[in-house]
Amino acid sequence: MRALLVVLVAASPALADEGELYLGGEVGVEAAALRHPLAQGGEWLLLVPPNALIARAGLGARFGVTNEVHPSVGLEVGAARNVTTTGVLLGGAPAQVVTGTYLELGTPIGVGWRIDTGFDVSAVLGVEVAPHVAWWAMGAAIAAAAPEHSGPSRVLPIGVADVVRLGGSVRLRAAVELRVFDVVAVQLAPYVGVGWDGAPTSRVGIAVQAMWVPSAGSSWR
Repeated sequence: MRALLVVLVAASPALADEGELYLGGEVGVEAAALRHPLAQGGEWLLLVPPNALIARAGLGARFGVTNEVHPSVGLEVGAARNVTTTGVLLGGAPAQVVTGTYLELGTPIGVGWRIDTGFDVSAVLGVEVAPHVAWWAMGAAIAAAAPEHSGPSRVLPIGVADVVRLGGSVRLRAAVELRVFDVVAVQLAPYVGVGWDGAPTSRVGIAVQAMWVPSAGSSWR
């Protein structure tokens, strides 16, 4: 009898999500192709390798309008070190700009479609629009000086002023969600996205999300 009870608890059907409020946080890592706003033109960044590894963390909330439809809103921050951008022109000469610190502060707004399996594991497909402020700080340009002789050109580091830009991205997510003791929802969510923060961007990442469900078992359900 005890073994039977354990099996029944492990495979218990998931409760309905309509009317449920989720509160929690998320951490993740993202490989992004970014271009400093000083770069000339916009490369098709889906075809170039990423030049930044962005660590992300955020807080958010979502609500079950129905069992399937879950709108969400959040606040997140992302940071990367030593982001190198090629194709910058300084005085007509090509250069690279190395950004010592790249920061983003964003407010993702999204909607997810929950695919119920009848148990505590479900799939969630979602789309997010994430306006943000991007800060390119502690930059330096590495430019080839005009040679004065036939020998190798000298390389000069030139300080680059900090740049702040308004931008944003659109992200598509495909998550697997596990309900733990009915009051905690844990997601593993890979995603892809494109955006703009002074120049085109492309992104691919993975996030882990943990959310508390205070309405579980209450009269909200």
